[in-house]
Amino acid sequence: MFSISDNDNRHIDMTFQCQIIIVCWCLMLGIPGCAVMNPVEDAQAAFNRQDYTRAIEILSPLAEKGDVLAQSSLGVVYQYGTGNFPEALKWYRLAVIQGNASAQYNLGVMYARGEGVIRNYQEALKWWGLASKRW
Repeated sequence: MFSISDNDNRHIDMTFQCQIIIVCWCLMLGIPGCAVMNPVEDAQAAFNRQDYTRAIEILSPLAEKGDVLAQSSLGVVYQYGTGNFPEALKWYRLAVIQGNASAQYNLGVMYARGEGVIRNYQEALKWWGLASKRW
């Protein structure tokens, strides 16, 4: 029979700890982007700082390429940040085509408030209903 002494256990523990440290270092060195925010998160941080120009700079190229999250986020920047309702509508509508629930909800908000459109509660309810089916 095999028996493991306390000395052997300490050696196994140290070996395992060293392996974990090596794996962690390899991951940190091999994947430098893992600690960096993605562009939409970067734009969100800019929005939170009220740096709407920077948020638009980050999101616009992605939104123009059809990134639905960037389109919806760009709508938020224009609606709640700069107050440019026609631009917000443009980006929400593009995101809605791709089925984005957040854009559907925010489009409903714009209709309910009459932001960039004639106030229309029926239209608002329609968009909120569509959004609720996706959440």
